[in-house]
Amino acid sequence: MVDFNNDNIEDLVIGAPGEAPEGGRKSGFVFVFSRYFRSNGFYTEELIPSQGLDQRTLDANENGDLFGEALGAGDFNGDGFDDLAVGAPGEAPGPDSKSGAAFVFNGTSSGLTPVQELDQGELDANENGDLFGKALGAGDFNGDGFDDL
Repeated sequence: MVDFNNDNIEDLVIGAPGEAPEGGRKSGFVFVFSRYFRSNGFYTEELIPSQGLDQRTLDANENGDLFGEALGAGDFNGDGFDDLAVGAPGEAPGPDSKSGAAFVFNGTSSGLTPVQELDQGELDANENGDLFGKALGAGDFNGDGFDDL
């Protein structure tokens, strides 16, 4: 179950890495869909678009970033809200094109908020064609009770 706003209703995310959120730039986009509790006491039957995500608050939407090609969800900060990691393997965090990046959005009661951009820079080098962020996985890999990415 993925629940970004902790309302006990599952949310759905769909990546669109070829989407152009700023006109001609095909940098990518992520769509979030939710069901909502109605005043009549029932939830909506259909999923309703609830949020759209791109790179603007942490970086720039650039042609070929492929933001949304990979998605990974888990409670990375242990606050009870699921968080989302979004891969952008075409991103160039340094001078080398397509070295890749991943963006982390924390879940809150009002939806997902951007918090961090990740790349290989602190563990290795960002090199042309690395495609970091092309695949993502989440789980408690070290057994500390927090989801890891």
